[in-house]
Amino acid sequence: MKRQIKLHGKIGLFVTLFLIVFVVSGIVIQHTESLKTDSLFVKSELLLDHYGFDTPPSSKAFNVFAIKDHKYLVQIDEQVYFKHRSLLQNVKNVILAVAELPDILVLATSDQIFLFDKEMQLIDILSPPAPLLQMQVVNDRLIIQTTLGTRTLNADFLEWLPADNAVFPAANIVLLPDHEVEAYWKLHRQQLLSWTRVIQDIHSGRIMGKWGIWTADLAAIMLLVLAVSGLRLLLRERE
Repeated sequence: MKRQIKLHGKIGLFVTLFLIVFVVSGIVIQHTESLKTDSLFVKSELLLDHYGFDTPPSSKAFNVFAIKDHKYLVQIDEQVYFKHRSLLQNVKNVILAVAELPDILVLATSDQIFLFDKEMQLIDILSPPAPLLQMQVVNDRLIIQTTLGTRTLNADFLEWLPADNAVFPAANIVLLPDHEVEAYWKLHRQQLLSWTRVIQDIHSGRIMGKWGIWTADLAAIMLLVLAVSGLRLLLRERE
């Protein structure tokens, strides 16, 4: 009887530690929206390495545009960076062109045109009249080539007007220097792993790979054993 009680206690200690982690992580998952863990990203170098975000891709994987004064505008996946800080997030399409108006920087994808002031604050998002193919600035006027022809913005940036056909320069492929690749990758990887994913992996045991899953399974089995053995001990005491 005493041996069973002692074993019951040891199992209970292990299961209790697992339950604390399981319950706390479960509560956090239940309140993901209010806690905004989807938009909170892991900064820990050790944890990012553990998840495999440790090797920067080739510089060809970066969509890069050279801006005056030797600055770079860099798109990696759906994130856009400028001067080693995040500029845009969740950009679904590839940036096709970058142009500079007086005091305004313009970024264009096939379906969106982003306008930034000289402080790199987003001031407006425009929609081209048709899928955009190319863009340039001529005489301080923004001109775009679309699938329906060439268009230009009026002075108030409110209306697309027909424009004479323009010669658009060929795309200039820019490759980041190696030290810039490393710097932008370090910045980008801190936007890849949300705390929601980490907490879900802690909850399921996947944070430790296959061993974590087996540990979670073992804890669940031991919880069942604990419940059965506790019930048996209770019934024996009543006999």
